Amino acid sequence: MTNTALELAQHDKEIGTIVAGVQEEMEAFSRRMIELGKKEKSISPGVDAGLTARALLASLLGLLVLVRSRPDEVLLAVLLLVVLHRGQR
Repeated sequence: MTNTALELAQHDKEIGTIVAGVQEEMEAFSRRMIELGKKEKSISPGVDAGLTARALLASLLGLLVLVRSRPDEVLLAVLLLVVLHRGQR
């Protein structure tokens, strides 16, 4: 999906709609999981589920691009830890 989003979505309205829909589903899933984590007290109640879900989506998409364009295992591991740590505030 990342390649499609990068290469085709901006040039093809139908594909752009499909890509946006998939990304919205991914964001909604993250939001639901964050809300569940807040209810189970494994995620701080002060975490904004919507904003954090959107940031996680952006981070995931960025990591996917980095995996393909700069597959530096140490860099990716550090970035992933930073992303996951921010979600625990």
